[in-house]
Amino acid sequence: MLLPCRTAGAAEGTEWALAGEPVPRKEALEFSGAACAPDGRCLLVGDEGRRARFFTIEEAPGERPRIVIGAAVALVPAEGDGEADAEAAAFDRGRFYVLGSHGASRRKGDRQPSRYSAYRIGPDGRAESSGALARIVGAVDGIRESFCGADGRRPCPTLRDGGANIEGLAVRDGTMHLGFRAPSPGGQAFVVSVPEQAVFGQAAPSTTVSRLALGADRRGRERGIRDLAPVAGGFLVLAGPALPEGDEAEGGAVVFFWPGPGSQAVPLRPVGLERAGVKPEALLVLGEDAASYRALVIHDGVEGGAPTEYKVGKPRG
Repeated sequence: MLLPCRTAGAAEGTEWALAGEPVPRKEALEFSGAACAPDGRCLLVGDEGRRARFFTIEEAPGERPRIVIGAAVALVPAEGDGEADAEAAAFDRGRFYVLGSHGASRRKGDRQPSRYSAYRIGPDGRAESSGALARIVGAVDGIRESFCGADGRRPCPTLRDGGANIEGLAVRDGTMHLGFRAPSPGGQAFVVSVPEQAVFGQAAPSTTVSRLALGADRRGRERGIRDLAPVAGGFLVLAGPALPEGDEAEGGAVVFFWPGPGSQAVPLRPVGLERAGVKPEALLVLGEDAASYRALVIHDGVEGGAPTEYKVGKPRG
């Protein structure tokens, strides 16, 4: 399988292709997160179904770079039998991590338990799941009020109403940094940092809460976090509209640099296709040098994700 990536409107972006094992069209329209290990193993997730997919990156002189899809990984939620609603992926210390949205269903506002799991994938390629994260983030001031917990409250606030929704994840040195798309009142997005062992082990469920001033886009839409990616000295933040744009609205996003808890985020450059119904969802850092990052943006709403590479200049000073 080799899918064309038509990237008209992706300013200065380099087109990539998708190849390898076939992906059902519905799943290929909903890619939402990606992460790579230092040895070249990578993981791609989407918010349809209950699986992730391993992939590799192929780059050769004079040829179009491509993502090559490999084996699938089953994601079995800690509770419930619905979709995993996987929104983010990360890698740290030999393991991949995947997060469900931890949010109410978009249309009905009901609590589907299968959306409230975190997953850890070991070197053997098998995923274990945990439901502990819902109890941790559901107690955070500013998130608790819009979080759809297991207390029977109905209806829950949907994403359209600013209901809690996790879309970004970076894991570094045993700490999980969770980026919230919503709530983001005034474009002040939440990052909640939690010990990995509080989710998959016996550590105390302590949290560090950061608020990132992401502001609004040129259409006046308040921004939330669509993805997080670790880099030297901090993280890159993919920031896009916090509330649903609508199926025909143009997406677009901005990459920020965030040094980490206790610091503010600095805008670097806009990225993503400016096309109706297409939204930047995943940010994968391919490398960096003294002046810039190589960043790959994968989109929701276009078959194959339209992977597009950007050169993102580092913050000055």
